[in-house]
Amino acid sequence: AFNMLVITAVCVMAIPDGEVRYISGTKVFSVTAFFSIFAYGWLLIILVVITPDKVDIVEGCITFGFFPLLVGLSYAMDKDLLFTKTRAMFDKIVAAHEENEDGVVSPRLARNVTSEVARQGTITQDVLNALLNSHPQGGQTKSRARYRIEATRSLFMRSKLPSRQTPVKGVSTADAVESIRTCQIMFAPTTYSVLENAGSVELTVKRTDASATCSVQYATKDGTADKEDYKPKTGELNFQPGETTKTITIEIIDDNQWEQDETFYVILSNPQSADDMTSLAPQCVATVTIVNDDVPGYLTFVKDEFHSLSKDGEAKIVVQRRSGCSGVVGAKWTTKDAQGAKAATAGEDYHETSGTVEFKHEELEKEIVVKLMAKPEANSFFMVELSEPYGGATLDKTTDGGETKCICEVVIDYDSKSMKSQTSVFGLDMESQWIAASTYKEQITMAVLVNGSWEGQEDAGVGDVICHVIALPWKLLFATIPPPDFLGGWLCFVFSLIYIGFVTAIVGDMAASLGCVLSMPDEITAITLVALGTSLPDTFASKTAAVQDPHADNSIGNVTGSNSVNVFLGLGLPWTIGSVYWSVNWDTLRSEWLTHKAGDKMFGTSEADGGMGYLQTYPNGGFMVPAGNLGFSVGVFTTCALLCIAGLVVRRKLFGGELGGPRRPKVISAVFFVCLWFTYIGCASAMILASD
Repeated sequence: AFNMLVITAVCVMAIPDGEVRYISGTKVFSVTAFFSIFAYGWLLIILVVITPDKVDIVEGCITFGFFPLLVGLSYAMDKDLLFTKTRAMFDKIVAAHEENEDGVVSPRLARNVTSEVARQGTITQDVLNALLNSHPQGGQTKSRARYRIEATRSLFMRSKLPSRQTPVKGVSTADAVESIRTCQIMFAPTTYSVLENAGSVELTVKRTDASATCSVQYATKDGTADKEDYKPKTGELNFQPGETTKTITIEIIDDNQWEQDETFYVILSNPQSADDMTSLAPQCVATVTIVNDDVPGYLTFVKDEFHSLSKDGEAKIVVQRRSGCSGVVGAKWTTKDAQGAKAATAGEDYHETSGTVEFKHEELEKEIVVKLMAKPEANSFFMVELSEPYGGATLDKTTDGGETKCICEVVIDYDSKSMKSQTSVFGLDMESQWIAASTYKEQITMAVLVNGSWEGQEDAGVGDVICHVIALPWKLLFATIPPPDFLGGWLCFVFSLIYIGFVTAIVGDMAASLGCVLSMPDEITAITLVALGTSLPDTFASKTAAVQDPHADNSIGNVTGSNSVNVFLGLGLPWTIGSVYWSVNWDTLRSEWLTHKAGDKMFGTSEADGGMGYLQTYPNGGFMVPAGNLGFSVGVFTTCALLCIAGLVVRRKLFGGELGGPRRPKVISAVFFVCLWFTYIGCASAMILASD
């Protein structure tokens, strides 16, 4: 509850007024958000429904098994391996609109809607209405389609797709319209959108009176489209008595190059009839928009970090084109110095380079080569950036740099063969161990000095010194963790887990002792003091991510992901071990199990005699986890969590992002989330105290 509600409130408030952070990977967030609530429902199913107050081996394994499932699903969603959308190809008109006297709007909207259809194939009426009502007036390069679509022929032919005819240069409908007579000839509808690969478009011409023979001439006129996009055509339509409609078929030329949607016009003229009572209606000019169906895709690096050996003299960075392969696309690229202790320097470690990476039609992968200096610094790194895509392509907005840049890191690995002398201990390169040892020294130095350096210590104030003295024992303790350069970082990883477990145990014991002094039940201590103590690192991590990252994925994802992992890994693993342990050792530990207590009630004593009565229910014992008020607690938490997620969705709709926004709504949202947490604490505590 603290993670979901309080940390979310902190992240909402952390963003500067007026700025927003939105979740870009909504599919990943949906997975973690679902599991963050499902995890606690699963506890309820195990401990209340299936095997009350007991976790057997199968349940423990399933709980732990949800952890790799969560990771796998999240990874698949992040990499678009699941629920990917494919384009449906059409051979007919995808949209048409007949003007009336209610007014007209931008043709850009009609093109945008039909472009969505070109990308996905279907669109729901709700999504269509949303597009119609919220489409920005400014033109923009089309992105990958996000909407699933469901459209029937009647929806496109009968629904109003707002459209304004772009003025035809040199053509005025008023000049072509004569005084109104008995029979009028017109286009119905007057605006058409057709996919580039449709082959042709059929325009309908109708007349209001079918009693006599009449004719009308037509001709195409270039707009933004020309003879390379369609075949110009002229001709004459002859209506016989009883005929009310005729069709004009214009051939559309398909190509494989991405380009903006383009328009051309078909103009009616010179109406003729035997009774001389035929004229042109105002709807005598039809606008045809050719919707480009070539998907250029987006550009991205195949991975975030590339490694190159210094002896090779060059670094190779692979760029991929994904979700499309039509036309010639490309982007500019350049090298950049990184920031940090091991940052490589242009001119000293690598050659500063820039250029353009270009993909031909249906080409999916290209390689960028950066020359390295003769003796670059070992294990140094620099950055390569992609920017300014062209040809309709975009950049992968899920990577560092967002929508405007795509950034990767290039690490220059040390070449052991180029060393004058080489010594191996347990298969490890001694040069790397020497580098790591110097980092060890830096860790100790940073821990001892105020603000982590001699320069920082000189500028330190009284507050800095006081905080340093308080934190010094912890700084020295964690400075003993092996630096990341040992064994490729695995020693650092393992020791960090051990130290975190140690600190968590201290926090838990201290919180339990404080709760005991305050006469607080263990359950209340757990959801307040222990939760606060163990979740503060998550709070700071999420706040930092919210402020520094361009999106809200890491900050909010840390919350939902942490809640899920707490159950699936934090409980699933020990539950599996515990259930196996008590099952295997039941015969030797039976007496200990019988006398074990939950509160002041023994497992082996019947309920009638004031015990838990577990022996009657489970004659072969097992790993017991008394549920207590779990059902009520999970119910309250689930309600608060759903309200929190709903609040984030509303903020996304109103302000364009889950975090930040205008000052007043931001404060209101944060207060709402914190109040939900107090609601959970109050309800859960009241139930616990009532039970006691």
